[in-house]
Amino acid sequence: MEVARSYAAAEDNRTIREDHYVLAVLNEDEQARRMLTGCGFIPPEPVRHDPHGTFTIAPTLTHHLHWTDGLYLGLGETVNRNLCFLLSCLIGPGGLYRWLRRNGADCDALCRDLTAELGLDESLRTRIVHWSDEVLHLDAAEGAALMRELRSQGRRFMMNRKDDGTFVVIPEAVRPETGNGPA
Repeated sequence: MEVARSYAAAEDNRTIREDHYVLAVLNEDEQARRMLTGCGFIPPEPVRHDPHGTFTIAPTLTHHLHWTDGLYLGLGETVNRNLCFLLSCLIGPGGLYRWLRRNGADCDALCRDLTAELGLDESLRTRIVHWSDEVLHLDAAEGAALMRELRSQGRRFMMNRKDDGTFVVIPEAVRPETGNGPA
């Protein structure tokens, strides 16, 4: 966590997020680094600072770390815990999928490699939510209408309502072969 904290400090951020932890994993774990770079991931330029003061851990990172502990214990504590964490980030909640993709990763290939290495069924890949690259900034009425439409199509979305009533929405990607529904 100390290495992840230094990545958060480099951004003048007081909250350690999943991407900071992934960068720390890349820095500390050869097997995880090989798997990530093998699927096309190009790490952003590492900038680390000496962290000073108090940091918090993002709730989504806490969730992933607990999920990682459960998977690690369930697999008999013989697997690489960092690979369990990477799998959690792919099939669990949060937007790390988009960050990995922006940095060149083929998330389906990474998930396939992780499940094979961990001895898990490849069908876990179906749990990956393929988020759109598009970030929509909408007023209240447009945001509400879009979310109703996405729900009616059975598509998921990430949403943040700002203090001024506007919305930021990231929809699940459209399935290329049919043009609708989850990818």
